[in-house]
Parts: sequence; C-alpha cells; structure tokens
Amino acid sequence: ITYEQAWLVPYLGIAASLDMGDLRFSASAVGSTFAYGSDDDVHWLRDLNFLDDLEPTNFIGAAAELTYRYGPQYQFFVNATAERYFRTYGDTTLIDLTSGASAYYGGEVSGGDHENLQITIGMRVSN
Repeated sequence: ITYEQAWLVPYLGIAASLDMGDLRFSASAVGSTFAYGSDDDVHWLRDLNFLDDLEPTNFIGAAAELTYRYGPQYQFFVNATAERYFRTYGDTTLIDLTSGASAYYGGEVSGGDHENLQITIGMRVSN
C-alpha cells in the first residue's frame, strides 16, 4: 500500500517573543476553519487506487522555542511544534489500475484527520 495525505490550509495566527539576556522564548499559534484535505491510497496487490476528496475542517497549530545564546556565535535551543487537522469526511473515486475503470462514491464514504508533534533539540552557529 502507498498512502499520501495532503492538506491545504490558509490560516491566521499570532506570535510573540521575550528576550531575557541570553535567554529567548518565542511562541506562536495558528488556526483555520478552512483546512482542505485529500488522499491518494494505492492498494498495489489489489490493483486499486482510492482518491478521497475531503470536506473542509478545522486546523490548529502551535509552536514554542527556548533559546540560550552562548557568546556571539552559538545558540542552543529546544523547539516544540504541534498541529492538528480535525476529522472530516468526503467523497471517494475508486480506480481499477488494471482496466482503468473508475467509480465515484459520494457522501461521507471516506474520512481523514492528522496530528503531529515534533520536538527538536539543537545548536545553531553563525559567523
């Protein structure tokens, strides 16, 4: 099986940062009620391809970073980023990969959502 999920989302957000000497804290939050999703689900052993077109849903995201400056060239940081695309439903087009025949199934026959969390610890060096 090969599976790909894609989301198109225009969003609005807010960001802020606070400098405290060698420490810097920054954070942001974004959101939208217009997240559009689709997926491409290929079942190779069955020779079937499911193409799903999902209804608009809600999206939220947030990020935060704490940075410590060590001298003029080095920064050590911890960063966390999270996103959530809420559950939504949609239509499916089923394609037979052998014959090329296709069938359309309307209504709430498919669904999708997505959430992720990424935590990064690192160092930046500048000239």
